[in-house]
Amino acid sequence: MAYTASVTSLMKNVEKISQSLGIYCGKVNVTEYNSTLLEITGITRQFISLSHTGEPAKYPKGALAVVPNGLSDNGHLFEWDSTKGAFKVYKPTQLAMDSTITGALVVQVDAAGGTGFELHATTALTGVFRAGVAAEVANACDCGEINFTAIGFIR
Repeated sequence: MAYTASVTSLMKNVEKISQSLGIYCGKVNVTEYNSTLLEITGITRQFISLSHTGEPAKYPKGALAVVPNGLSDNGHLFEWDSTKGAFKVYKPTQLAMDSTITGALVVQVDAAGGTGFELHATTALTGVFRAGVAAEVANACDCGEINFTAIGFIR
């Protein structure tokens, strides 16, 4: 099982936006996921690494930010790992039912469609839905395609 990702873009090269930064946009399709991650060179080759400066490299692959646009077409969450130069992929967050919860910010919707926020710091509420924590997808998962915008260092 390998981490398999393909990149497509209408841009031939990174577009310079300042003296040392550039932007690159496109689509990435992760057809086979592996949690060990493999560098997506279709994105990282557009930027230069700063590791040659002797500074501890926060962005060894040269990309400062690679921002995915929402969920993939298969409904997964993508998050850029700047040290690996690849996307980590997660199952979407799901709602879970709690019997009681204390210390929560609750969104209330009335019959007319209005909303309000109320902090219940010490009051125990019953029958509350909460957002669950997203979990990393299993290896060999077809995670789908997503648009991205990348900003990084250029020559």
